[in-house]
Amino acid sequence: SLERLQTDAVDFVLIHAPANDVEVLQQTDVVAELLDARSRGLTRAVGLSAKSLAAAELALQWADVLMLEYNQEALEMRPMIERARATGVAVVVKKGLASGRLPADQAIQFVLSEPGVQSLTISSLKLDHLQANLAIARRCRPDC
Repeated sequence: SLERLQTDAVDFVLIHAPANDVEVLQQTDVVAELLDARSRGLTRAVGLSAKSLAAAELALQWADVLMLEYNQEALEMRPMIERARATGVAVVVKKGLASGRLPADQAIQFVLSEPGVQSLTISSLKLDHLQANLAIARRCRPDC
């Protein structure tokens, strides 16, 4: 709850849909519920962590933020990143390191050099890896 978080609103809430993300968007009330939460000031932004290009396309109609998989091995979402940028929808990249298969220095540079990307999620089980990845990101985007 917001009370437990000691805040009046969260920064953003994303739908984390399963593989049938289009069905979730079209056949449930989740989008309406998120838009209602935003209109009541419970969250500042809403969006979708998309699995498919089709769902991301649908989300452009209402989302403030899209979370998309994008890396040197997964380029399918590049056109959506460009569309989101053109429509003012923020893009957060997930799996930018291809679940650890890509070298961090190259992968982070690749993702953060994409003009439509606002942020990259990076996880790690080791603090020193996280710190090293953050240092790479800061070299790519010194203003962060």
